[in-house]
Amino acid sequence: MKRECYRHPKLYNLAALLGCSRPEAIGILSLLWDYCGEFAPRGDIGKFPDPTIARACEWSPDRPTEFVLALVDAGFLDTHPEYRLIVHDWPCHCEKYVRARLNRAGLDFLDCYPHREGLSVYAVSAYQQRTDETVRRTAYPIQSNPIQSNGLIDSNRIDRIDRLREIDWEEVRSSAQRIQRKLRLQLTEKNRGLILKACALELYGPMPEAWLSSAVGAVDAKVGCRSKPAYLTTCLKRGAEELGQNFAALMAAVEVPAQLLKPPKPKKEGKLSEPKR
Repeated sequence: MKRECYRHPKLYNLAALLGCSRPEAIGILSLLWDYCGEFAPRGDIGKFPDPTIARACEWSPDRPTEFVLALVDAGFLDTHPEYRLIVHDWPCHCEKYVRARLNRAGLDFLDCYPHREGLSVYAVSAYQQRTDETVRRTAYPIQSNPIQSNGLIDSNRIDRIDRLREIDWEEVRSSAQRIQRKLRLQLTEKNRGLILKACALELYGPMPEAWLSSAVGAVDAKVGCRSKPAYLTTCLKRGAEELGQNFAALMAAVEVPAQLLKPPKPKKEGKLSEPKR
């Protein structure tokens, strides 16, 4: 839902027509647009009968027609001779996933919507692809040419590209231990190597700071994760691919000292000496 909709006069009008509160009206519109995005992405909500629309918005099934007429009178639905009902300005109000869904299906919004420049699914999709590619190229320069610079990436990070032999492993180990504590991991030698290499690539290699932190955040937020190290590997690989990097090659480029791969030895508790008499 667009921010300006929360206090729009049409919203207050809908609340008055339905005899509900403003928060209830906001919930009704959210449910309506969510239902339309899933089952009527072209905007043709009128293909469903009034009781179905009312139930989708958690409204009383006893007065479905009254409910739909209130949406029409408030200006959130429009009547149409062919489609019966359409969502008002649906191409402007729908979320991005609706455009993507239509694009994948080779469909567009209903032809009754005024397709201003940039409003069509295909135009928006093409623009988004161009924008995403521009941002990717600008934010993450080609790593084989470390001389590139721009305003979106720290120049110090560019200077550290291809300097993986100058790693301060104490700094890397400290960073890895913080991740281990955050995720509450019991690490094997293999998994310890994964985190150490990822930390080294972020601190001294070509990977941006958000690469590892985003993966760790995703693992920490996942409920019921059976294998956190395996899921962390998946997130790191996906992030590297999105940045145009070969994850396997990145891992192979870093050699972790053997002593860091072994778990730290537990400290032996010394025997208490008896006090001399």
